Amino acid sequence: MRLIAAAVLALAVSGCTTLAPQIKKVAVTDAPRLREAAEAFYKAQTPAQLTVALTTARALSPDAAITHELEARLAQLEGRDADVVTHLIAALRDEENDAALLHLHTLAALELTWRERDQVRILYDQLRRFHPDEDVRAVAALHFAMMVHVDGDFDYRDELIKGIPGQLDLAWVGTWDNDQGKGFDLEFAPETKPGLTETYDGRVGRLAWRTDAPKDSRGRYDLLQLMTPTRWAAAYAQGGFTVTADEPYALRITTSDPLKVWVDGKVVFAAAQLERSVYDHLVIPLKLEKGPHVVFIKSAHREGGWHLSARVTPFKQKHFEGTLDDMLTWRVENLKDTPTRRLAHLVGWAHLATGGVTTVRVADLASSKVPRSLVLRAWLVDALWYNQERGRTADLLAALDAEVGEELPFIRLRQARFHQQQGLKQKARERLLQLKKDKPLLHETWDLLADIFRSEGWVDDELAVLKMRAELFGSTPEEDLELSRAYARAGRREQSLAAADVVLERLPFHAEALRREADMAFEVVNFGEAQRHQRSRLDSWPTDYATWLAYAETSRRLGQRSVADEALLEASKLSPEASQPYVKRGDLAYENGDVKAALALWRRAVELNPENEALANRIEFLSPERRAEWMSDVPDEATLDALVKSRTGLKQQSGADVAYLLDHEVTLLNTDGSTSNVVTLVVHAFNSQGRDRIIRQSVGNGRLRVLHAYAVDDKGQRADASSERNRQIFFRGMQPGSTLVLQYRLDSPPRGYLSRYYNESWTFQGVGDQREESTLILWAPLSTKLHEHRVGQLVTSQEKRGELLRFVWSSKNVGPLISEPAMPTVGELAANLNLSSVPDWKTWLSWEQALLEGVFRDSPELDVVARVLGKGEPDPTEKLARIHTFVMEEIRYQQDYESFIAGVKPHPASMTLERRYGDCKDKAVLFIELARKLGLEAHFALVRTRDVGPVHDDVPMQQFNHAIVYVPKQAGVEARFFDPTAELLDVNSVRTDDVGTRSLVFDPRTNAHTWREIPFQGPEANSETTTLALQLDATGGVKGSLTVEGVGRTGSLIRRTARNEQVFTQVAQRIAAAHVPNATTSDVKAVEVDSLRTPAVINMNVAGATFARSEGDVLRVRLPSDANPRNTFALAKRQHPLLLGPPQQQTMKVELALPDGFEVSRLPASGTVSLPCLSLSRDVKLDGRTVKSTQTWRSTCERISATEYLAYRAKLDEMTRLLDDELVFGPAVSAKKAGKPLAAPKKK
Repeated sequence: MRLIAAAVLALAVSGCTTLAPQIKKVAVTDAPRLREAAEAFYKAQTPAQLTVALTTARALSPDAAITHELEARLAQLEGRDADVVTHLIAALRDEENDAALLHLHTLAALELTWRERDQVRILYDQLRRFHPDEDVRAVAALHFAMMVHVDGDFDYRDELIKGIPGQLDLAWVGTWDNDQGKGFDLEFAPETKPGLTETYDGRVGRLAWRTDAPKDSRGRYDLLQLMTPTRWAAAYAQGGFTVTADEPYALRITTSDPLKVWVDGKVVFAAAQLERSVYDHLVIPLKLEKGPHVVFIKSAHREGGWHLSARVTPFKQKHFEGTLDDMLTWRVENLKDTPTRRLAHLVGWAHLATGGVTTVRVADLASSKVPRSLVLRAWLVDALWYNQERGRTADLLAALDAEVGEELPFIRLRQARFHQQQGLKQKARERLLQLKKDKPLLHETWDLLADIFRSEGWVDDELAVLKMRAELFGSTPEEDLELSRAYARAGRREQSLAAADVVLERLPFHAEALRREADMAFEVVNFGEAQRHQRSRLDSWPTDYATWLAYAETSRRLGQRSVADEALLEASKLSPEASQPYVKRGDLAYENGDVKAALALWRRAVELNPENEALANRIEFLSPERRAEWMSDVPDEATLDALVKSRTGLKQQSGADVAYLLDHEVTLLNTDGSTSNVVTLVVHAFNSQGRDRIIRQSVGNGRLRVLHAYAVDDKGQRADASSERNRQIFFRGMQPGSTLVLQYRLDSPPRGYLSRYYNESWTFQGVGDQREESTLILWAPLSTKLHEHRVGQLVTSQEKRGELLRFVWSSKNVGPLISEPAMPTVGELAANLNLSSVPDWKTWLSWEQALLEGVFRDSPELDVVARVLGKGEPDPTEKLARIHTFVMEEIRYQQDYESFIAGVKPHPASMTLERRYGDCKDKAVLFIELARKLGLEAHFALVRTRDVGPVHDDVPMQQFNHAIVYVPKQAGVEARFFDPTAELLDVNSVRTDDVGTRSLVFDPRTNAHTWREIPFQGPEANSETTTLALQLDATGGVKGSLTVEGVGRTGSLIRRTARNEQVFTQVAQRIAAAHVPNATTSDVKAVEVDSLRTPAVINMNVAGATFARSEGDVLRVRLPSDANPRNTFALAKRQHPLLLGPPQQQTMKVELALPDGFEVSRLPASGTVSLPCLSLSRDVKLDGRTVKSTQTWRSTCERISATEYLAYRAKLDEMTRLLDDELVFGPAVSAKKAGKPLAAPKKK
């Protein structure tokens, strides 16, 4: 009965019946005034102005397309969904419609009730046959075909699809890694060797061109069905076509993802950002000569749907350049007489055809030109919302709702939906219930209430809302299925089935309804019914990979193994690199008792998906695999036993807590970047510290198989590992003298970035451990080219073994690295190895370039800030100082990673500004964008900070942990680095862990990169001056003031602590106590903490009762000092360099006023100790009754070598004598001449 009903309906509206054309010209008596009314509508700032403009248009020409466009737009804002459909239909019936294609795409995106669906079906049929615009005819034909499709008339559907002219058949190959979009600019093998007979290394093995890849029922290539893996993947297509004349043509592409397009080997189009699409949304003008041509396409998929289709047609319109912006402008070229309407349509096209940052940029531009337009502001809200810019969305939407929410329910409903998405469910629910009460005929109110009740799990309330919605408005097929799902959640299976039947009775091949009924039948073990629905779905959509798998499983349950196997073969034909069909076919073979065939199929499945640990273990259980050649390098059990026995002859080296009798790893690198690794550890604990180090062992990510895990105590008793959980293996019974044995296999998937490539860091030496033998062995494809950076002496070899290369790095009898205070990083000192197969830094930077895509873009808020920063026509240096100060002070440093990728991908500059916080990447991007707006060039700089060791530029791999800004030399500016993450740091200072490193600087404008040194700054950039002005009393006590002035690190500390009065007071107390024993403080003041251009200054009053030491009638004072050479040079000798830190200067000024009746009997010595990298000087004099001392400790080098250290240590006594020399004073002797200055003795 369903098929008969569908056939009758199809006959009524299909090409089998002659219908009078409903597409006609609508006469407009006063076109200029009608255009003025449209302009007034789009400029309207209030709902009243919208209504006035529309009333004018109605009076002039009520049936004109432009009037119906305004009617539809106001209906949308007022929440009258049915009227939107009615007016869009009416607008499309006007042959003179100047925006017919936009209206058609808008209509096609709407969810239609059953009654509206019948009306739109008739419209599509009329448009495809009678509309004068061939683009409109093509789009209408596609949508009409999809309506015919769900009726089951597949022949007619195919006829309609094939009737769309110029469609190209494409060959496909893929996939390659496109993680975070980096593959867009990476040149994969097909770009250099595009021949259809070529084969390539892909993500899951060898790839060949597929010249028979099927199109889906829409006439497009659904790559989610054809490719594996698909998430963040790149693929290539190519196809030939012939033109019959030398004339302009257009390549029309429909796709879901960023792409590059070549025609005859020349790039004709590239779009790195595409998130939305409609049919033929990309139009690329071509000037072609008569004859054959080839189109070549790279599709860089991200997430979600992945499809593409292409066609070539004559192009009779005005030529334009093939960029995305030019394409959007061309779409609205005919609307120049209505500039505001043209802006609105430009935003509409951007939303439909590109999405993402492009829509935001276009909507921002439109709103900046007509800032109070209600329509444009509403569209800007949607653009920001779709692009996940929640902060700006919240602000703009709240402002709009406050202004017009009462009169324009669309805005209020948007606010409620936004609250719901932000987790403010109660607030959203209260608003919606009020709207339901005040305006019950708003369709979306009921939609949102149903969503809220569903999210709360209130099924009965959800059902009540869904039923009432259907009574008020009629239902759509999608809403009937929504009702079916709600019934199912309520446990009402029969009612759920009946609701789905409503859809299938009218649309017998509705894909979602078929899936739903198949699932419900499967759940109750009605496999025959489930199979019937699945077969119907496959008849209508043969490229549905998931349904082929489901059909196979249902057939297996029915005992139809041959049918199931045929279905799985069809799935494999669709997606040859998919592993699941092989898994399921192996299951079938195993059920049939054919273990050999099952194992062959399962092995192929594991080759395609190495992460299937359960299947790999099953294969190993059923058929322990013969050891591959690379496994011959793995130490066997006899070797492990021998190593444990060898501990009896082991000698503990000085500084060792443990001894690695063997630290061994063998790695097989696969072509897709995945690895198989066997790690072997035999470790002996000398003492309790060593035992604690090895009692727990961590393993990496991947499929883990523990081969051996036990410990042998000092008596030879063996105990197996106690447990393995959370990627950690725990050993029991461990004591000093125990020896641990651990061997495991780890099959790891490709890494998260540049996944085809191998990179590894391996250590052959460590602090507190001696290593008897350390060996890393890598087996890699012949094409592997390794970059390596070595520290220490390693024995290496490389040889060819069949189709693989075998690399070995090893060392023996390496003693422990001895830890010393202020030594360089372990990576600089210990024997270690860094490896990478990434070809060069340009390839590595493709990852960073992809992460930066779309983050440098305009917004009105950025323009406002730029205008403020540029006020008064400052010179370039001043502009940079203002930008730096703004980003440091106004943008709080905060890591907020709402997703994994946010940890490495910066947020757009506009979002960081709106949120007023961000991490180092976010701040750098904002700085660069503000500089650009002020006419200055600035680049993105990647840094590995000094505290984690130097970057190795000979090994392209991820080594960076920080991002800052490099400003190249340009008019009025000398080249320098800025670190806007440095909180309240002086404008002219660079963060101390940035300086002395090498930075990989990336120019986002040209995509060029350079290595640049970040030079150390002079000591003045990190200086501290402490001034003590004290009055001594006769008992040795003091009172006076203490002032600290800081630049650089100290300046930042002062400014940060001054934010909190309690913290500030405590810090002041600690500073005072460091210079005045048992000091008390009062009147603590932040003299200067606001400006980042002058030193930070704090001042306090101090007092102390024991400043001077009494010896009879004499008082002695060791002058305060902030230099401590005893700590710096505490070791008699060093094995490693001594780190002094970045150049810095500390000055201590002391003024001591003697008590009445006292005189100085001995001044501390003045003198200078000078060394190549540091100096200590002190000048002491008596000026009247005041002793004045100025001491300066100055370092100019970041480190001194262990050899040089001895010369510095030899000066320690001289420095300490200088600092320890005391001031001696006591009661005045009458024989002395009062008032004559007393010179301090000179240090010899």
